[in-house]
Amino acid sequence: MAYKLRESFSLQYRSIRRLVDEHDHLANRIREKEAYGKVKIPKNSKFKKLEKLLPKENFEWIKSGVRLRKEGEEQDNCVFSYAGFINRDRCAIYSANIGKNRYTIEFHKNKESQYVIAQMKRSHNRKAFIKDIEYVQSFLS
Repeated sequence: MAYKLRESFSLQYRSIRRLVDEHDHLANRIREKEAYGKVKIPKNSKFKKLEKLLPKENFEWIKSGVRLRKEGEEQDNCVFSYAGFINRDRCAIYSANIGKNRYTIEFHKNKESQYVIAQMKRSHNRKAFIKDIEYVQSFLS
């Protein structure tokens, strides 16, 4: 994020809390600079088949800059900074409701052309429950 902002960034923190605070500060600066509508899914995206594997009733493929920013604000995470990766077809970002939990999920495609969960986080970047990860993985097999 510091690179994206063209700012220097210290790696000399003595506490995790200070590192998290710096991350959040950079994330907010990017959020302020980002314009809506910068997400464009390639027409021949390698993630189109993923959309068919996941149930539509509780998985939403985030396909716009407005929606990506809203997801970041609602989940209090930095997913809005992934627009460049989405535009280059490096990942797909989904919002999912699984049971009582809401997740932001980043999917990649591995060397064997299989879809994999790169990240799956609840609000405030809290860890996903194992049963929910297994639920999502069941659709990828």
